[in-house]
Amino acid sequence: MTASTQLTGVGTSNGARFVTLWGQTSKAAGLPVRAIWASMGRIANPVSGPGQLTVPTVFSTAENDFTVPPAGIFQDAARTRDAGTPMELYVARERRLTAAPFLRIPGIDEAEAQEIVRRLVATGVWRADGTRAVADVQQAAARASAVSLPASVAGQRPEIIDQVADVLAVHQFTAEFAPQVQAFFDRHLG
Repeated sequence: MTASTQLTGVGTSNGARFVTLWGQTSKAAGLPVRAIWASMGRIANPVSGPGQLTVPTVFSTAENDFTVPPAGIFQDAARTRDAGTPMELYVARERRLTAAPFLRIPGIDEAEAQEIVRRLVATGVWRADGTRAVADVQQAAARASAVSLPASVAGQRPEIIDQVADVLAVHQFTAEFAPQVQAFFDRHLG
C-alpha cells in the first residue's frame, strides 16, 4: 500500500459509524478514500451534520431492524444525498422461511435444511407456508433463536441463526447487496 492506493471501507452496525468517521477524516487528511459502505448503522456524530460526509457512501438497512431502526439510516442517506454526496440506499426485506438460506451453510444438506425449517415452524414463529405468524418481530427473533436444532447441525447454530436474521430482515450484515456495492465502488475508483 502506498499513499496513492485508492481506499474503500465497509462497516456494519457500530462499524458503520467507524467507517463513516474513518472515511471522512482520512479523506480530509488527503488520503484517497473513494467510497464506503455503512451497513446497518448510522453516520458517526462528528461527521453527521449536513454536508459533513463527502465520501461517496452506500447505506444499507433491514426493514425490521430493531437494533438500529431504519428511520435513522433513511435520514442519514437523505442528508447525504441532499448535500450532493453520491450515495445509494438498499433495504433488506423480510422473506418467506424456506430451506434455501440454510443450504448456503457448509455441511448442511437438503434433508437437514428441511428439518431446520420444520423445527423453526414448530417454534410458532412461522406458519407451514413460511410466512411469519408472530406479529412482533423482536419476539419472533427471540423465539426463533431459541430453536432446538438437530444434533447434526448443532455446530452450525451461529450460522443458522444468522440466516434466520436475514429471513426476518433484522439487524444482520448481509451480502445481498454486494454486487450493487461493488458496482458503486467501481464507479468511484479512479
